[in-house]
Amino acid sequence: MGPPAVRVLVVDDNPGDARLVEWSLAHEPDGTFECARAGRVAEALALLDRRPADAVLLDLGLPDSTGADGVRRIRSRAPETAVVVLTGSDDPRRVREALAAGAQDYQVKGVFPRGHLSRVLRAAIACQRVESAIGRGDLPDPERWEAHVGGEALALFADGRSPLVSEAWVRITGVPRDGSAEHRARLAGLLAAGPVGETEVESPGQGRRTVEYVVRTFGEGGAVRRLVRLRAPPSAPAPSSGRGAPDGEAVLDAAAWDQLRELAGADPSFLPAVIDAFLEEGSALLAELRAAASAGDRGGVERAAHRLKSACAQVGALDLARRLGRLERESAGPAEGDLGPEIAEIAGGFPAVVAALKLRRPVQ
Repeated sequence: MGPPAVRVLVVDDNPGDARLVEWSLAHEPDGTFECARAGRVAEALALLDRRPADAVLLDLGLPDSTGADGVRRIRSRAPETAVVVLTGSDDPRRVREALAAGAQDYQVKGVFPRGHLSRVLRAAIACQRVESAIGRGDLPDPERWEAHVGGEALALFADGRSPLVSEAWVRITGVPRDGSAEHRARLAGLLAAGPVGETEVESPGQGRRTVEYVVRTFGEGGAVRRLVRLRAPPSAPAPSSGRGAPDGEAVLDAAAWDQLRELAGADPSFLPAVIDAFLEEGSALLAELRAAASAGDRGGVERAAHRLKSACAQVGALDLARRLGRLERESAGPAEGDLGPEIAEIAGGFPAVVAALKLRRPVQ
């Protein structure tokens, strides 16, 4: 009998994004994942009340929640549950606000390589369990600490004592785990810099590089404990030049399609389902975008652009997704400037994406 299934709640109002995440988790080689879905934070809270989850995958742009608000609401109701945010935004401020509010990690929406989501979720769950234990005053001894942290780069700073650090922390920072003055100074620098940010580390064989850090604080007065986590920012696939693509398909990113094919594996139904969903939902979202623009509803433009951007990223239409990202940011800003020309340009590029997808659709 294998390990129990990891229970994951996917909170996303974009059916295509939610489907892709569920498919990825259903085909992960590392363990079994049991998924439930909600389209709003309120619905997610009701589901968590009925059945707790090990982790929540949370979109940052929902009809009843924007940005870190959703993280705070879920952490308040389900403090033992790990939260990983899903974002189509390239705004680092929103991501850092979500991490500061209690999210364990974040992932930029797109096609995840096989095994990637499994590793992210298991790391987030391990870190959440450590935080929960520290919050209860359960400070494990070094041997149990290593078992708790699950290979994550964590350091526990408690009551001014020498920090307790994981093997992964030593490997990333290159600083010995002996409580040296150098190590303590490095930790003190992170603690003084703020709850979320970036720092440079230099480790043997890897040279100098930038990693993200998150600091959690527990307790008050003399019993303050701080947990510091180092993590490498998620890397985005490099844009493809489109060279070597079949006629008319340069509008689709080759690297994204390699990942889609890897995800599909031997299942012949996956790629047709992804393409058909985009053809149906993408056209509806484009119509919604145009209608909102005609009505002068900038909020409606922002929401439709956000959802259509995610749908385009799923199928590798990265250039169109970038344009939609710009439109999303512009429509969220001050109500000035005509969005019409940009929307017309996006609408003009949509038929090429549709044609390219039809060329790639396998015949069943």
